[in-house]
This record gives sequence, C-alpha cells and structure tokens, in this order.
Amino acid sequence: MKGDHVPDNDHVLRYCGASKIGTDNMPMPAAFYPRNGEEYLSVNWLEFLDAEVRGAAIRQVRECLCNKGFGIGASAKFVSLEVGAIKEKLDELSNGCSAVTHQPCEDDPSHSGIFGVPAEDAGMLAAAAALCMLVSPGDVFSARG
Repeated sequence: MKGDHVPDNDHVLRYCGASKIGTDNMPMPAAFYPRNGEEYLSVNWLEFLDAEVRGAAIRQVRECLCNKGFGIGASAKFVSLEVGAIKEKLDELSNGCSAVTHQPCEDDPSHSGIFGVPAEDAGMLAAAAALCMLVSPGDVFSARG
C-alpha cells in the first residue's frame, strides 16, 4: 500500500544511466541524486515483485520501465541496495529522518522512494557518496539484460 515502509531486509533497485557509471563499472555519486523537483530518490522494491530469483525481479523492473516509455541505455546499470543499510547511512547524515517507502504507480507497482536525501548541494553530495559506498560489484547489473 502506498506509503508503507519497505522492510529493512528487503532490497531496492536504482536505475543508473551510463553517464553516472564510472570506468570501474560502479555508480558515481550523481547516480544517487534525486531529479529536480523530486522529494525522494526513485527506486523499485525487488521483493514486492514476489519473484523467486533476483534476475526475474530485475527483468520485471526493466519491463515496467520500458512500458512507461523509459529509455534504457545500452550501458546503463541497475544497482541493488539493502533498505536497512540505506537507512543506516542516511540516518547518520539526517538525524534519523530517512525512510524507504512504497510509492506505487498504476504502471509501476513496485515503485518506491528513498526519503532523507538532503536537498542542499553539500548534503546531497554527502548522502550520494554514502550510498555509493554501499555498492559492491555484485550489486550492479546490466539494465538491458
């Protein structure tokens, strides 16, 4: 249901365009900046999709984005992050004000949001850098499949 908290042990998937992926195939901090005017960082809740295998959930997210008309670049990546780790990192920067909640749309039922990324430049950079530190190579997947 919209606004429900995503469990700490679950995972969210963030789409990262090629310009936000470094030469090491890892996301750069810019991959974790909210778009202008967004109050949260858009992600998709993997376990919500009830797929037995992570790859199947990622395919469902890919299909959903394509159905919404979202262009998926050839070198784009998906990054998977554990919700509890996200909240722990962001809480250090925002005095415990972070949350990851379900924000479904009609055409994107697993859509969710990471709240607590500061809006000012210095805070946003610090939060984005902290999220980058959570990513290991095994958390990065081709967005094209």
